[in-house]
Amino acid sequence: IDEEDLELRMDYLRQFRHAQMLHIARGGIEGTLPLMRVSDQLTWTAEAIIQVALREAAAQMQRRHGVVRDSEGEVVPMGVVGYGKLGGIELGYQSDLDIVFVRPDGPMHDSDGAKPLGCEQYFVRLAQRFVHMMSTMTAAGRLYELDMRLRPHGQKGPLVTSLSAYRSYLLQQAWTWEHQALVRARWIAASSSASESLECAFVQLREEALAQVREEASLREQVASMRERMRRAHAQSNPALFNLKHDAGGIVDIEFMVHYAVLRHAAEHHVLLDFPDNVRLLERLAALAIWPESQCRALTEAYIFFRETQQRAALQNINATVAATAELVQHRTQVRALWERLF
Repeated sequence: IDEEDLELRMDYLRQFRHAQMLHIARGGIEGTLPLMRVSDQLTWTAEAIIQVALREAAAQMQRRHGVVRDSEGEVVPMGVVGYGKLGGIELGYQSDLDIVFVRPDGPMHDSDGAKPLGCEQYFVRLAQRFVHMMSTMTAAGRLYELDMRLRPHGQKGPLVTSLSAYRSYLLQQAWTWEHQALVRARWIAASSSASESLECAFVQLREEALAQVREEASLREQVASMRERMRRAHAQSNPALFNLKHDAGGIVDIEFMVHYAVLRHAAEHHVLLDFPDNVRLLERLAALAIWPESQCRALTEAYIFFRETQQRAALQNINATVAATAELVQHRTQVRALWERLF
């Protein structure tokens, strides 16, 4: 496709996503793809699209403004970090993408194109072009809704964060819930192939922030307090219905318990930082004997059951509040009991 025909290139990306979603949904419905594989496939599809869209955005910037180079003449990349379901390799059919844009530190020159830009402005423009590629509605639909509120200082913060500013925020200013979110953060893509050092620096920063020694009672209180605030914000009063994500004994309770365990024990067990997804983290917690194997198995079974139910609801385009069946109540009761025991 002509590189100048941006609209057609955007439509082709959307058609690619529609085709992949159809293949994945068929596998999920027929049972040839279990839940974990469905989430893998949905996540890998999003990753592929992010990589292509970021490359497209970078090529557009280069044609007009050139590239930003460091003091040694190397092209300076911008990276995309995935949070939430994207970072945790747990995307659903209707998931949005939680992302943060990062760039390296150090001296940089203005861009070297026909219409040069200062480095700060350049990376903001690059991020904005990427957002346009991903979220603009065209005749073929929208690729994904993007959520960038998990960047330092939220919506008030800069769109693209330098690594030093990111480090300062995470180690000195971030709330406990932001470190919980960091448990599921993962490197996704970069605008240039010369990004290995930036990726390694992010991985080291994540490990440094998560492996801090924490006071147990304070951590427990902060996690439980934030969870209670979320429950009140999403409360629903019908006892015959159950919100799979937000109600007590649901998905978020399991996620918060896992995040608590990682923040509590990562200082002494760095292997808890190897994976961003809840199921493998529960496997690690059992293998390390931090929690009993029976507890981890019960949480894993409940988590998979809730998410399978959630995926079926998404395919029918209905919300995640469902009738409280006997099997659902059994899982919910177990999760609530484990929550009470922990908090």
